[in-house]
Amino acid sequence: MKQLNEIFDKIFFDKTDFLIYNDWSNIVGQQLYKVTEILRINKFNMVVGVKDNVWISQLIDLRYKLLKKINQRLKHRRLTNISFVIKKDINKEEKQFNLRLKKNNKVEEIHLTKDDKKISDKYSENIEDPKLRENFKKLIEYSLKRRKYE
Repeated sequence: MKQLNEIFDKIFFDKTDFLIYNDWSNIVGQQLYKVTEILRINKFNMVVGVKDNVWISQLIDLRYKLLKKINQRLKHRRLTNISFVIKKDINKEEKQFNLRLKKNNKVEEIHLTKDDKKISDKYSENIEDPKLRENFKKLIEYSLKRRKYE
């Protein structure tokens, strides 16, 4: 059976993004988690959607504390900046990672091919726990969608 790290290395370009997304609620705390959403991470910069200007002003004051917390969790890469933008439709209870691609001023959902789904099945087939297997498949599929989006 393959080690989980081997599988991650093959699937993700950079595990850093996953670590940050996955640990966001612990990094910012539950109160800020409810009003923020990571929109993207590019190399050394992160863009965070925030519910309103009041929260943005609070987060600007916390920017360097957040960067320090994030960078303590990372092994290789370091983030140097966090930008905050208004994103009013943040609803953590209903939130799902539905990546969308903008083409010709139309927003289209990114769909996986049959080959992509085979990759997802292949890497998760040896996981015995059904809930863990399903979550791992979702994680792989999310990563594949992100690759197509970028």
